[in-house]
Amino acid sequence: MVSNHNTINNIDNNIKCTLHPNKDIVFFCLDCKLIPCCIQCTSSKGEHHGHKTDPLESTSNILSLMNNFKNDIYQKVIERIEINETILQESNDKYNEIQSQFDINNNSLKKEIKKIHDIISIIELDIKKQLETTFENNTLINTIITSSINNDNQILSTIINNNNENENDRTTTIEKLNEIIKFNDQQIYDNGEDFIIDRDTIKIIKQYQQSLIVLNNNNNINNSNKLNENDNQIIHFHNQIIDDIKNNLKSIYFLNNCRFIIEIDENNNKFFKWDNLKFYVYIEGNSFKFKENEGTAFKNNCNILSKLKNQLPSTVMLLDGFNQKLTPGILPDGVESLYLGDIKQELIIGSIPNTVIHVSLLDGFNQILTPCILPDSIKSLYLGDIKQELMIGSIPNTVIHISLLDRFNQKLTPGILPYCVKSLYLGDIKQELIIGSIPDTVTHVSLKDEFNQKLTPGILPDSIKLLDLGDIKQELIIGSIPNTVTHISLLDRFNQKLTPGILPDSIKLLDLCDIKQELMIGSIPNTVIHVSLKDGFNQKLTPGILPDGVKSLYLGDIKQELIIGSIPNTVTLVSLKDGFNQKLTPGILPDSVEWLYLGDINQEIMIGSIPNTVTRVSLKDEFNQKLTPGILPDSIKLLDLGDIKQELIIGSIPNTVTRVSLKDGFNQKLTPCILPDSVKLLHLGDIKQELMIGSIPNTVTHISLLDRFNQKLTPGILPDSVEWLYLGDIKQEIMIGSIPNTVTRVTLKDGFNQKLTPGILPDSIKLLDLGDIKQELIIGSIPNTVTLVSLKDGFNQKLTPGILPDSVKLLYLGDIKQELMIGSIPNTVTLVSLEDGFNQILTPGILPESVGLLYLGDIKQELIIGSIPNTVTSVSLKDGFNQKLTPRILPESVGLLYLGDIKQELIIGSIPNTVTNVSLEDRFNQKLTPGILPEGVESLYLGDIKQELMIGSIPNTVTHVSLEDGFNQKLTPGILPDSVESLDLGDIKQELIIGSIPNTVKSVTLEDGFNQKLTPGILPDGVESLNLGDIKQELIIGSIPNTVKEVNVSTSFKHQIEPYVSKNVKIIK
Repeated sequence: MVSNHNTINNIDNNIKCTLHPNKDIVFFCLDCKLIPCCIQCTSSKGEHHGHKTDPLESTSNILSLMNNFKNDIYQKVIERIEINETILQESNDKYNEIQSQFDINNNSLKKEIKKIHDIISIIELDIKKQLETTFENNTLINTIITSSINNDNQILSTIINNNNENENDRTTTIEKLNEIIKFNDQQIYDNGEDFIIDRDTIKIIKQYQQSLIVLNNNNNINNSNKLNENDNQIIHFHNQIIDDIKNNLKSIYFLNNCRFIIEIDENNNKFFKWDNLKFYVYIEGNSFKFKENEGTAFKNNCNILSKLKNQLPSTVMLLDGFNQKLTPGILPDGVESLYLGDIKQELIIGSIPNTVIHVSLLDGFNQILTPCILPDSIKSLYLGDIKQELMIGSIPNTVIHISLLDRFNQKLTPGILPYCVKSLYLGDIKQELIIGSIPDTVTHVSLKDEFNQKLTPGILPDSIKLLDLGDIKQELIIGSIPNTVTHISLLDRFNQKLTPGILPDSIKLLDLCDIKQELMIGSIPNTVIHVSLKDGFNQKLTPGILPDGVKSLYLGDIKQELIIGSIPNTVTLVSLKDGFNQKLTPGILPDSVEWLYLGDINQEIMIGSIPNTVTRVSLKDEFNQKLTPGILPDSIKLLDLGDIKQELIIGSIPNTVTRVSLKDGFNQKLTPCILPDSVKLLHLGDIKQELMIGSIPNTVTHISLLDRFNQKLTPGILPDSVEWLYLGDIKQEIMIGSIPNTVTRVTLKDGFNQKLTPGILPDSIKLLDLGDIKQELIIGSIPNTVTLVSLKDGFNQKLTPGILPDSVKLLYLGDIKQELMIGSIPNTVTLVSLEDGFNQILTPGILPESVGLLYLGDIKQELIIGSIPNTVTSVSLKDGFNQKLTPRILPESVGLLYLGDIKQELIIGSIPNTVTNVSLEDRFNQKLTPGILPEGVESLYLGDIKQELMIGSIPNTVTHVSLEDGFNQKLTPGILPDSVESLDLGDIKQELIIGSIPNTVKSVTLEDGFNQKLTPGILPDGVESLNLGDIKQELIIGSIPNTVKEVNVSTSFKHQIEPYVSKNVKIIK
């Protein structure tokens, strides 16, 4: 019965309307997908009022409902359940995250508030201590006064009390004394009556003594003065400051309900700031305009990327909840920086375009990074608290910079960070580092504030050269920092003790910011040569803190006073940066300083502040000290001046200065005599005050007008003493007379952009250097007096015939850009030097037949037969020459050949038979197989050549050999052929043996520096003439053979010669 009753109830309940539980379902709404309705649903206030309906019993409608339920609605119900479960899981995950953050917030709150409590407690204790100290002083004063007065009063009170008790007796005694005093009557004594001294009288006499002692002791004055020492200290509170602190305490925190703080710009666009960038939040259909240099962020309800392919900026952020599938192409190829939050769709290969070079995965990012998800284009990767485990290959091998941000919580097993990473930044990461976590390709590591992992030896690999340390939390130990680190920066708040040995001996450069632990002697190793103390540095520099190895010292706004000895005597360069605020009393800068840079320092400089050892001073922009005579000492030779703020006066610059450089922005008047007559070299940048005749003294011989120089050069501005003139991209037009007739050399640098009409360059010029000048040369631009022209790399003007005048004898050509033609080089040129990078084809006739001497560097075009004219007699192939010397490239006119470190192999025939003199310079590195040097060679000069000589390397026609300083080949018998008659030996490096020098040699010269032992037999019996320079080994008996007839001794020879030669030898000194 119960079961039947429940069934009936269920039927009754199922027939009821869900929206109106008291009404039965009686209709199907034909307008709303056959949704069942009750009477109230179709009433005037019902949801289906006015809709078409059918009765519930309609068979066709029920069948349609059943089919729709089966085929559509039921599947949607399942999907809805799945969606709800997903949302529920996300909700729970988010709640767990919120709860975790809640716990973190509470812990952080306790920690930070405790800091405030601790500070207030320390302040309270400090005030109490001050109050107690003063009160104790006052108590001591009171005790001293009380004790002194009580002691005196005790004595005096006894006297008073005793007198009162014996008043009658005392009065009698006083009366008798008054009587004697008043009448001066000696009768009492004359009558022989003695004064009766009784016990009371003795007592009075004693009290009299006591009274005088007390009255004479000045205790009352001392006590009165002591009263003034009382300090009735009253504590006052600065109520305004207290109110400010209260208000500030309310501002010490803010509750951030989302990762980003949304702001509104002037156009009502929403944006937030992240990673020093501004991101605008994209809102569809809101006439949104992408900003070229700003980022764009897309929210979770955005499904618009595919429509915006060609509009996206280069920086894109996908925010938490972003739910669009990133199929390849959705993010277009223009994107370069990509920031990803907790996006909801799985990434696939191609999701991130190959143009992206920077990726930031923000806290909560929860996608698996299988290999190739991050493309090979990425160079920089930032990782926050990502949720999926990294695997080997997750990070591509192209990434060179990685930053692991606070809360990063992935294990860094070896190989996770690939072996291509060069720089690594680590924040408060949560997993312990192990040896191998950091690959040995990393050269720069930055440990940020709150980094909290132990640095046991080996964690930081030996590849590291640069190390930045912030407020790290784990103690450093010896070995934490590897011995390969050469540059360390200890940043603000660094709070670890630097006991000796913590910083290894490998360190050369040290930057110190506002570190919190006191430095001690030995904290900085003796290997450090460069120290930079940044703004806020607040440690005492007692002598010895900076070790004697320091050579250069940079000082910002340091907070502790310098004393004599703070800067060691080894420092040669000091730079005082903007904001430096310590007094420079004489002796602070030691006498070792030679070079001094001064920025906008805040303390006045006095005579003696700069030691007399300083030879170069650079006064930077904003320097604001008066340069009264004597401030800059007479030791200074070189002076650089930027945009200094105080006026120069005569005497500001000492008469010892020979070179002055006025930098861009220099804004002081140069009235005559401001620059002293000692100045020889002057460099002028974009100075702001007009030059006048006399601004530049008549002693200046070299002037360089740098890029942006913008003053008129009317005749006379440059004095007649100028001989060498450098001109950069100056802004004022040059006129005839701008350059005085005394100038013999002009260098026009890259960017020079003035027309060189005839007469601009005066006839006095002999040497002309031309860089990448911008105005076309015309015939007459270069005067007929010029004998040497050097066209530097980048020179880009056509050299039509006549541009280079017939006066030119010497021509140097670098990587010029315009093609040479026949006639470009005049027939008067006798020497041509083609420098490294020269890239013009030398077709026959380009080099005229007047050329006799030719120098070739690393030229880029192949030489052909005829490139070098038959008039050339001397050729020098310099280091780097890299062209094949096939036979006949060098013409038969060549008699002298100089070979440096040429790169192409020589073959038989490379050197023509007409060559009589060959010089193989240092670094020559070609094999000299027999026949390479032809039999026409008579004189051979050998420097520090790199290939071993063999018998036959030197042909039998050679009569003179000179082995220059550095020659380092063994001279086994036969290397020098029997044709050699004259031999010069410099500082050769291999030992000579008997037979090294053939018996045919008649004349030997031992040059300065010769350092080989001359044991008997080294110089053979055939030698007749011997020339001796400053040889380093002492001669012994037998060093000089008996065949020698004449010895020429130079003034540099430091030994006796007579004991080692026979008497008939002619000695010429």
